[in-house]
Amino acid sequence: MISALIVAGGKGTRMAADRPKQFLALDDRPIIMHTLHAFDRCTIVEHAIAVFPEHEIPFVESELLPKAGFRLQWKLVSGGATRQASVKHGLDAIAEDGGIVLIHDGVRPLVSEQLIRAVAEGARQWGACIPAIASPDTIKQVDESGLIVATPQRNTMRLAQTPQGFQVDLIKKAHAAARETVVTDDAAMVEAIGGTVRTIAGDRNNIKITNPEDLEIASIYFKRTTP
Repeated sequence: MISALIVAGGKGTRMAADRPKQFLALDDRPIIMHTLHAFDRCTIVEHAIAVFPEHEIPFVESELLPKAGFRLQWKLVSGGATRQASVKHGLDAIAEDGGIVLIHDGVRPLVSEQLIRAVAEGARQWGACIPAIASPDTIKQVDESGLIVATPQRNTMRLAQTPQGFQVDLIKKAHAAARETVVTDDAAMVEAIGGTVRTIAGDRNNIKITNPEDLEIASIYFKRTTP
């Protein structure tokens, strides 16, 4: 079974808006609905979970989902204090340890069906697979004061995206082992327990909406890619 786990539990404080960023409008529809639709229309996805702040779940249930006409029955789960905790809550809602889970940021609404399928196939083949793109810029490693301490070779650097795909038993094991560790993505948890993660080519249109200007860029990309 292939499950989609969409993480939309954040507050989006950097957007300086009166609603969490996942509910802001992109082409007259909340960002999160574009994201859910992307996975709902991908027919390889058989099970769907979305993680929201607990107080937003009634709104999603009553105002958003009934109008969506989704193929899948989306299971809504309350988020945690961190993204990591929210993912763990979502994983706990997957009863079976077999199969594949695709963990995706709720505010990456432009993810393509092609990328979803490619990540799922990579996870099936290798156990853990994430999309990533080469950095167009030189990357500097700095210390807490901003002093440069290293300049990694740019050709070995990648910018990680989602969805990140895993065999369910592997990512559950990684999350269980990472209770005392804070990481920024799920692939890092697998790495921490000695697992290997394969990268595949990401998509530059698959941007994460974090700041107000990202929403403007997403709007341009949306108009470019929508018939």
